[in-house]
Amino acid sequence: MNNQHLTLYCPKCGAEYTASVKLPKCPKCGEPLLVRNKRHPFSIIQHERIYLGEGNTPLVQKKNFFFKLEYLNPSGSFKDRGAALAVSIARQEGVEKIVEDSSGNAGLSYSLYGNAARIRVKVYVPMDIPSGKYRLMRALGAEVIKQGNRDEAHIAALSDKDGVYVGHTIQPFFLEGIKSIAWEAVKEIGNDRLKEITFLIPVASGTLFLGIYKGFKDLMDQGVIDVFPRFIAVQACGYSYLTRYSGIRIRNILCHTLTKFGDALRITIGERSTQIYNALIESHGEVIVIGDEPAIKAYRELLSQGFIVEPSSAFAYAAAKELLKENEVTEVYIPLTGSGLKILPTEPEIVNLM
Repeated sequence: MNNQHLTLYCPKCGAEYTASVKLPKCPKCGEPLLVRNKRHPFSIIQHERIYLGEGNTPLVQKKNFFFKLEYLNPSGSFKDRGAALAVSIARQEGVEKIVEDSSGNAGLSYSLYGNAARIRVKVYVPMDIPSGKYRLMRALGAEVIKQGNRDEAHIAALSDKDGVYVGHTIQPFFLEGIKSIAWEAVKEIGNDRLKEITFLIPVASGTLFLGIYKGFKDLMDQGVIDVFPRFIAVQACGYSYLTRYSGIRIRNILCHTLTKFGDALRITIGERSTQIYNALIESHGEVIVIGDEPAIKAYRELLSQGFIVEPSSAFAYAAAKELLKENEVTEVYIPLTGSGLKILPTEPEIVNLM
């Protein structure tokens, strides 16, 4: 397939490069790159990927809440959108083996799509990965290596030369695949109503946040929408690297100790943190840091409403409830990021917290 309509560009220094899954960072300044599509900015998502049923997940409205059921994607998380596109490009480029690091969901997505593409997959994971996710990756044929904590797994994967590193935290095509959520939001909610809605997005590496943001930015540039929604980044207590930035509002809600509950949010190396900060500035957003106590309460409420999700989603829901209580927002959009079926039967430490 001819990919001449695609390039990679650096949002920091402005350099532009030939598109390739093998080039995640700018060789000049080290900033993670982004995809530029000279055709319609969503055409690559619609027509040029391995498709296993990802995307077009249901949007459920309950009073002031719009819940996007991303846990209904094929492997049980939003990351299937990104892995589908990244693996598709890797296959087109003749890549035979890919390397990733993950707390679980991204590794599982790459394992699923790599298996479908007949590409070998190696995933570095933290020692305390939920065993359900670990076993699923191995069942899909991935080589899974346990390595220290989440950040140590990331560093180990970066130094592994036995394959092409496609880590979701910096892979441009992975992020590009996520932005289809924005297109779906416009179709489901409508342009006029967007001005009333605040997007609350749990942030670990930030691919979900930036993918949705980039999707809306592309839609704005194309004239499809004329209102840019407000974005709020929600992080877990002890892993809130965005709080080091000035110029944006930061608030903490019962944040006292390092989170145990938000296993998928435990990242301190924010490779795209400057890009997230710039997106928050442009969308008049803020950062909310949530402790385990309100997150666990929010998790129980989500379960009672029929949403069997992983803990990450509860952090965004807890933040939304606080904002609504203070009358700071009128309606909120929350992506329910991953399935709780992958952790509830297999992770006693998290279950005991509930």
